[in-house]
Amino acid sequence: AFVELTYEQQVYKTPGFEPGATITPQKIIKAKLMNVYRFWNPGTSGYQAEALIQKYPYTKYLILIYKIAYYLILLALFLSLAFIRQKPILVLWLVILYFWAVHSVLFPTPRYTLPIIPLVLCLAIFSLSNIKKYCQIKLKSA
Repeated sequence: AFVELTYEQQVYKTPGFEPGATITPQKIIKAKLMNVYRFWNPGTSGYQAEALIQKYPYTKYLILIYKIAYYLILLALFLSLAFIRQKPILVLWLVILYFWAVHSVLFPTPRYTLPIIPLVLCLAIFSLSNIKKYCQIKLKSA
C-alpha cells in the first residue's frame, strides 16, 4: 500500500490514485504534504463509527463533542509554541515533531498519534495553566 499509494484511494478517496493510475512524483509529494495535517485526524470516521451511529443514533452527538474537544486540545497544544524557549517544552515538541515527521511520510492514521497523546495533553495543560495565570495577572493589574 505504501509503494503503490493505494491507501490514498481506499481511505481518503484522493483523485488520481485510482487502481491503475500513473503515480507521478508530484502526486507522491502532494499526498505527503496532505499527510502533514492528516496526522492530526481525530479518528472518528470509518465503517465502525458508521455502524455505531446506525445502531445508536445519539452517538453522532458524542462523536461531535469528542471532535470539538480534540481540536480544542490541539489548539492548546499549538499555543504552547509560545513557550518553546523553555527547555522542557522544546524537548516535548521535538518528540512530537519527530513522530509527526515520520508518520507524515508514512501513513498518518490516528493510531500513530497515540504515543504522543500524553505529551500533547501535558503541553495543552501547560498552555491552559499559563493562560490562566496571565489572565489573573491582567485582572489584578486592571
